[in-house]
Amino acid sequence: MAPLSRIVFGVCACTAAALFGCAVQVLETGDYAETFAPAGASKVVLEGLDGDVVVRGVDSSGDVRIRGTQTSIGATRRSAREGLRHAVLGAEYRADELSLSFEPPFELEGLVDLELNQRSTLPREMGLSVSVESGNLDIDGLAGDLDLEAAHGDISIDDAGSAFVRAEVGTGALRYSVGLTGFYIECVAGEGTVEVDDALLYAGAELNAEADGTIVITYGDETSKRVELEASGGLIVVSLSAGVP
Repeated sequence: MAPLSRIVFGVCACTAAALFGCAVQVLETGDYAETFAPAGASKVVLEGLDGDVVVRGVDSSGDVRIRGTQTSIGATRRSAREGLRHAVLGAEYRADELSLSFEPPFELEGLVDLELNQRSTLPREMGLSVSVESGNLDIDGLAGDLDLEAAHGDISIDDAGSAFVRAEVGTGALRYSVGLTGFYIECVAGEGTVEVDDALLYAGAELNAEADGTIVITYGDETSKRVELEASGGLIVVSLSAGVP
């Protein structure tokens, strides 16, 4: 029988080797750029993503241009590079929506990732729906319906359109800029606070507090645009759009 000291040494050596093997990993990153045809869709739905999302509405040829950063972890540089091929979005057209989803193979979950932290562009008239657990949403210039959520992060929206908007944050800040198109804005701040920029009030917007603590901001024809803003514990800031002189 082998001496106890030799057995213990052997176990320790094997454990150290296993741990060392697990620790040696290679990280590869790359830029992600892909273009999708809307094919009649009026809204883009982003699914399965986390991290920052930056989207701009532009006057363009009509394409949906998605930009971001891919990451992949592998035991070797080659395997890490191979993983980048799976850090992509899949497209599905359903009704009037273009669904772009991140669904890596089961065996690569946690090893590959895709973050849309670079400037993606949509036709200005389109809407957007996206929900992230952790990350910031920065949306500007879209005139379609917006449905945005960030559990742990900030949301920034510059909206000069007349479509419906719903935005919700958990502990982060929600900054919303609106044009003078006629609107009815409800702000529910939970344990947070609501701030309204003086420029919006000087332009003729009216501010009211409901009995339940909801802050209501109206301007012009209140039926033309409805906005729902909610922050569980963070800050809501409502201001005049930068696109308004």
